[in-house]
Amino acid sequence: MKKINFNKEWLFSVDSKYDGGRFSPADFRKVDLPHDYMVEMPLDKSNPPGIGFFSGREGSYKKEFTVSEKDSGKKVYVEFEGVYMNAEIKLNDNVLLRHPYGYTSFICDLTPFVKFGESNLLCVRVDNTTVPNSRWYTGSGIYRNAWLFVENPTHIDYNGVYIKTEKVEGSTAFMHLEVNLSQKASGLDAVYSVCDKHGNKIVSKKEKQTNESVFKCEFAIKNAELWDVDMPNLYELKVELYDKDILLDESAVNFGIRTIYVNAEEGFVINGKSVKLKGGCVHHDNGLLGAASYKRSEERKIELMKKSGFNAVRCAHNPPSPHFLDTCDRLGMIVIDEAFDCWKMGKTQYDYHVVFDDWCERDIDSMVLRDRNHPSVCIWSIGNEIFEQSGLSGAYETSRRLYNRVRLHDDRPVTLAAMPPATDANVNWRKIDGTFAPLEIAGYNYSHYRYEADHELFPDRVIIGTETVPKDIFDTWEMTERLPYVVGDFVWTSIDYLGEPGLGRVSYEEESADKDQLMANYPWNQANCGDFDLCGFKRPQSHYRDILWGVDKGPYIFVRRPVNPEWKTEIVSYWGWNDGIAGWDFAEAAAPLTIDVYTSAESVELFLNGKSLGSKTVEKLRAEFSVQYESGELKAVDSDGNERMLKTPGKAVKIKLSADRNEIDADGDLCYITAEITDSDGGIVVSADRTLFLSVTGAGKILAVGSGNPKTEEMYIGNFRKTHDGKMMAVVKSEDVGEITLTAIADQLASDSITVKTV
Repeated sequence: MKKINFNKEWLFSVDSKYDGGRFSPADFRKVDLPHDYMVEMPLDKSNPPGIGFFSGREGSYKKEFTVSEKDSGKKVYVEFEGVYMNAEIKLNDNVLLRHPYGYTSFICDLTPFVKFGESNLLCVRVDNTTVPNSRWYTGSGIYRNAWLFVENPTHIDYNGVYIKTEKVEGSTAFMHLEVNLSQKASGLDAVYSVCDKHGNKIVSKKEKQTNESVFKCEFAIKNAELWDVDMPNLYELKVELYDKDILLDESAVNFGIRTIYVNAEEGFVINGKSVKLKGGCVHHDNGLLGAASYKRSEERKIELMKKSGFNAVRCAHNPPSPHFLDTCDRLGMIVIDEAFDCWKMGKTQYDYHVVFDDWCERDIDSMVLRDRNHPSVCIWSIGNEIFEQSGLSGAYETSRRLYNRVRLHDDRPVTLAAMPPATDANVNWRKIDGTFAPLEIAGYNYSHYRYEADHELFPDRVIIGTETVPKDIFDTWEMTERLPYVVGDFVWTSIDYLGEPGLGRVSYEEESADKDQLMANYPWNQANCGDFDLCGFKRPQSHYRDILWGVDKGPYIFVRRPVNPEWKTEIVSYWGWNDGIAGWDFAEAAAPLTIDVYTSAESVELFLNGKSLGSKTVEKLRAEFSVQYESGELKAVDSDGNERMLKTPGKAVKIKLSADRNEIDADGDLCYITAEITDSDGGIVVSADRTLFLSVTGAGKILAVGSGNPKTEEMYIGNFRKTHDGKMMAVVKSEDVGEITLTAIADQLASDSITVKTV
């Protein structure tokens, strides 16, 4: 099926009323997709904290379009990659489809009511008013891409091409191909070709039809270049469907050649090599953009993770965007593709349990059929922390049902992420075994203490740490490396996210009334537990992980945030990490400051203005010092001769802008621009937070603004934002060929401008 971009020139309104094919017109505005209207609304303390105090509302989209009269008699479809949630699709005042789940892609047949050669009105109603329907920030609206298809009656079915590696012998890969048709037909031919990464055609064959609705064939690829995390080699498969000499349809997919299996002796094996999964969990949102999914926003997440040593990602707790998986294919990232956060027993009043029985198999189909050609997808997950996991509400039967549904379409390993039992650990944890029984991999959330004991009970069980916390990473990674049957460790989380506010917060002794709450009070809106903050800036635990995984040796110095002298006890949440700042600018710090130094060496010595403050033995890659603040230079020198220095900056005098890329595509590409407050030498002044005002000229616009401050009422749209620890970020979107110039100004600071080319 050939896609036509359907993202441009929609009209949108919040809470407008649909009546007989018409909307109240006054409050509609133009938008392009992807679009998340939840992030455009101010926080409200009366909203559920889990979604970050954002508002769930109704939204209406409408789009006029024309299909040429010469296409009369063809089939017309629209695909939505993701609509949150309870989507209702109408064409020319006719209800065509309702789709409740906000995370699975779906296609809608417009053919019965299309007027060929005339204007058509497509309406999409989104209902996200039944809150809470999730435990995290969901976004609202058509937040992923939309595509239009105009096809011959007989064509390649939606997600109808499936290619997989059967085996690899020597340098030859033996492939299996299936091409499913939209309807039964006869006398057709399928021509398929494979091109390597250089565009060279290495396979070309023609198959005569032997089945009325599907083509199946086997073929070999010689001198195959395999896909893995270090060498993510990709091929392109092109399929053409012919009726005699008439081309009916064509489809192209990228794929990789690789074999995978798991067992308790070798662990996770890809292309015959055992690999430990250095994993991170990610939610679907894109930070400052809310849920809106752009190619660049998804790509940037994986780039950040790869640079910090991750080789695997778990999609928590729903199927990701196609852009996300395309990037994982291209950059080499192993994916756990997850379907649901709940089954029949809900976690919030209106979450997926409301429609589970009617929709779970259809949504499994959507996930697997859409994603099974991605070589990065190596494990399917059928759920996360299922409340009935110990056998309630038919959990054992549901596990088997979902497993079998996956197996209808694909043979990759399947897992389920189980939560630790609240009480009576031995009894309750054993009851989960029936839910694990059909699965190739048992997912353990926050339960590394059970790895070795459970191996004694179930020696053939393959275990994966589907969720662990940053502060346990040294121990959980040691166990993962040492135990062959533990295939990976996935931290919660690799990248911070909206919602579940304050999950990873630091509080203090006098705030103890709130310390037992899972989430923090308004105006917290970020989880604050990621290795990277909401802007993608590295947090202290990310540098610690770099050392643990050998990405860097250190040392790194972090100063715990000074607080009121009466608040002497730092309380770090279960998902949190010490609140460290990579700066030495604390003139008002009366009490001694706690300094953390991370290094792979055996010991480290700390110096302040050239004077030694003593040497400490490093335990689990960390040494802790107590230092009375004095402006100047704080330097750590470890026993391997590596050193790091923090220097007190001068007065804040200017703004410094830097872009992640100097040139971007002209049609809706994104550029992430960091703004820092610096002294005259360019050193960041972490204590000089100011509100920056931004303006854009040229071929683009400001799409979002934000910082890593997890507790603020500031909105993520607009043209101003206060810095946090001396920096903030703006996301700029291209609209045309040319240049985009962003300028930042603030009181008593020299302004700065930066220009990005759009091509």
